[in-house]
Amino acid sequence: MEATGGGEKLIWKSGLETWVPSDDNPHTFLAGRQPLPRADYQTVDPESPATFRIPGYVWNTWHAPSLWDISEDADLVDAAAYPDWFTGGLQIARAACPDVSVHVEVFSPFTHLVELFGYEQGLMALIDVPEICYRLLSLFAEQVIAQVGRYAECEPDAILISSAFAGAGFIGRDMYREFVVPYEKRVVHAIGKYNIPSYVHTCGAIGDRLDLMAETDVDGIDTLDPPPLGTVDLAQAKSEFGRRFFFKGNLDAVNEMLAADDEVFARAVRQRLEIGKPGSGYILSSACSVAPHVKSQRLKMMVDLADQFGRYS
Repeated sequence: MEATGGGEKLIWKSGLETWVPSDDNPHTFLAGRQPLPRADYQTVDPESPATFRIPGYVWNTWHAPSLWDISEDADLVDAAAYPDWFTGGLQIARAACPDVSVHVEVFSPFTHLVELFGYEQGLMALIDVPEICYRLLSLFAEQVIAQVGRYAECEPDAILISSAFAGAGFIGRDMYREFVVPYEKRVVHAIGKYNIPSYVHTCGAIGDRLDLMAETDVDGIDTLDPPPLGTVDLAQAKSEFGRRFFFKGNLDAVNEMLAADDEVFARAVRQRLEIGKPGSGYILSSACSVAPHVKSQRLKMMVDLADQFGRYS
């Protein structure tokens, strides 16, 4: 780890570099900040283990043999292939916070696909080589299910499926039904075998596909970004799908959490509680990520408001 002018740089034993700005997401490069190579969807071989070890496929690959201490011959669809450190964060959180609901995160097969090719080329692959995409999505589903099995041994309170690229800003309803639903459904069913609640994180515009998300059999939905960041009206979603899902989120991470004054923020929090509280099934939170410049006092304020107005008599 090295300090930089605006944050820090991590140099991995594989030779990759991750630059961590003080107020933005980290970005990973080859040595010298050279861009990471991605798989080419026109020549990729889904059956080759080397496909999943391309340096550009790094965002989700704490399990990648090329980066970590896993044998090159490891079967990544076998939960036993994942070493003890894979669940380290979960175990530390559980020990440190015994009275808190502790969740873990796996990534949707669709997210893995987009990361393998890069965002633009990943979306083009859906059009140009759908059969290749089906095979890769199936393989990714098997890997994710193996990770679910490894996590389940540590008894998390819930498992989140991160599916950030499945909103309307990336793909339409037909592609969601074709490339997302069947594979996330397999992951959801795998989680269900351990009697662990599941929920999916899809940010942005998802108001047009809540019914399709229901087809995956997932228990809950996370972010529910309101306009203008997304397209979910919480009251409408609660009315139409409140008996089907539990909901988490809906606070505008920019206009209410970051930019608004305390009065506007408090009003927004109370409004979400008034909508979400009846009949239960609502978790108060930001819609998506909490921006780096949101003051910690605002998060404490949100907790205090939840204690004051969110409890049941």
